[in-house]
Amino acid sequence: MCESYNLQYGTNFISVMPTNLYGYNDNFNLDTSHVLPAIFRKIYLGKCLQENNWEAI
Repeated sequence: MCESYNLQYGTNFISVMPTNLYGYNDNFNLDTSHVLPAIFRKIYLGKCLQENNWEAI
């Protein structure tokens, strides 16, 4: 789609297709996970820290 638009209007658009970001049985390890699972994990850890829920960490 970007190629056709670029040809027709003289633009230089590109598209980004993020793959393998999040899915079934994804890895939530902060050292080896993909982008979204790592963000979800950090949000969850922050929530647990605010609630002093040390068992969940």
